[in-house]
Amino acid sequence: MHASLRVSLVFTFQIDTEKLVKEYSNIIDECKKHNYIQVTGLYNNATGFIRGDNKMITLMNDLPDHVIGLTASAKITGEDYEKVLIPAVEAKLKTYKKISILYCLGKDFERFTAGAMWDDTKLGMMHLLSWDKAAVVTDVGWIRNATRLFSALMPCHVKIFAEKDLDEAKKWVSE
Repeated sequence: MHASLRVSLVFTFQIDTEKLVKEYSNIIDECKKHNYIQVTGLYNNATGFIRGDNKMITLMNDLPDHVIGLTASAKITGEDYEKVLIPAVEAKLKTYKKISILYCLGKDFERFTAGAMWDDTKLGMMHLLSWDKAAVVTDVGWIRNATRLFSALMPCHVKIFAEKDLDEAKKWVSE
């Protein structure tokens, strides 16, 4: 007999729901379609959740609209890309010709699966000329080294930041 464990992250925040719907409707629709976000509201309150099984990509909500910010923790799989990151990128590219990305891999990050690495490669190549800036925030040595290596192949500005410099990374990628 096998059992599975589903982990949920729950957060609550105050928002202007009219502004949210107007500015982020494409992203919200994609995330709701994949059951990765549930938005409920009363008097401008919203509750959302992102679910995963020992994996997690969470989208940041404190960046300009042309920037996708995400935090990776635990094991990142191809399913994470397919259900969270790819729909977010596709939605942004409906509005913007070029977008920027901030990718934070913190202390909770464990590894990428082969499926995640393949989806990352496909996403980057499929939208090769759509990237303006890429900020990678991590203290993980092999991620920093791989980013240095592959940044030479990227037709956009790529910059690596230490975890303690997350605010600086947000500022740089937002300019």
